[in-house]
Amino acid sequence: MSFGDRGDFSFFPGTLATPLCVGFGAACELAEKEMENDRRHVSRLARLLLDSVREQIPDIEVNGSLTSRYPGNLNISFTFVEGESVLMSIRDVAISSGSACTSASLEPSYVLRALGVGEEVAHTSLRFGIGRFTREEDVRQCVERLVKQIHRLRELSPLYEMEMAKRKALASGVCPNDETDGNALIWT
Repeated sequence: MSFGDRGDFSFFPGTLATPLCVGFGAACELAEKEMENDRRHVSRLARLLLDSVREQIPDIEVNGSLTSRYPGNLNISFTFVEGESVLMSIRDVAISSGSACTSASLEPSYVLRALGVGEEVAHTSLRFGIGRFTREEDVRQCVERLVKQIHRLRELSPLYEMEMAKRKALASGVCPNDETDGNALIWT
């Protein structure tokens, strides 16, 4: 909304500020020159983040396409851990859960829901933003802190404990009895 009248140096509402227009044009030129370098930089760091997380944390799921997407936005679900719990346990790392537009809400991301991600999985998701000024050191530090907290929070999760016991039993030839509460084991 612009305010003005003839007494304001002949500027009328709707008159564009020339310095702002020139600045915007210069910003567009700079963006065009740097766009490919930025894309390569962001893509490399996103790959580093995802590969590092995959190597060190089992039971993760990337939400959305890995090819048809903006490389600077990576959304990962960490099974058995609430995204909000991770956010509260990691300091000095700017990550988020939920969508950018509803960051103040505890509701799962409507974007993930639109992609077909279930509500339970959506609640375990974290959104990582990587940009022009993100450094490799930042990504490595993020991964180090993330790995530590995911493992710590999973150790506190009874669901994670039950899943690990089930997997261990299956690996040793013992199967959970589907007709019971899931905690009893029978020999097959």
